[in-house]
Amino acid sequence: MGTGGTRITAGLLYNYGIQDIDKVVGESARHRVLNIHVGVARTF
Repeated sequence: MGTGGTRITAGLLYNYGIQDIDKVVGESARHRVLNIHVGVARTF
């Protein structure tokens, strides 16, 4: 968003693990990660 030398940036990233990481038979656990970032970008 924004024009000129300064603009606002935002992002969202969700990752879900493919491989089961639980060693117990009959149970299941997977990595889940949610990244949210917001910032201000300026030209040099």
